[in-house]
Amino acid sequence: MKLTVRRNQEASAAGIRFLVFFHLALRPEEQDLVRLYDLFQFPVAGWTVVQLAQGVQFEAGQPGMVTSSVIRARSALQTEQAVKDGCLQLRQVLTDLRDFDDTEEHLYELDA
Repeated sequence: MKLTVRRNQEASAAGIRFLVFFHLALRPEEQDLVRLYDLFQFPVAGWTVVQLAQGVQFEAGQPGMVTSSVIRARSALQTEQAVKDGCLQLRQVLTDLRDFDDTEEHLYELDA
């Protein structure tokens, strides 16, 4: 799994726009698991695996909304972190599903 994150900012009369582009590339074996377990709609920070595979762009702030550059920059960085965390969760799900057969887990309660 490879997540590409591209940041950009543009200055205009309305202020600075903070843009973040995300693209998720899955290896063939990961694509097979997504197909097998129908994980196309797996949520990753408000997008799906399909959307991230096609590439999505996030723009911090709403059109016409007056917010400071710091708030918009923080929003962009928080969204970036949420996408990264979501991709880590997806990777863990794929790992768990790949290794689901023939696994055993023993939990022991320790006496005090």
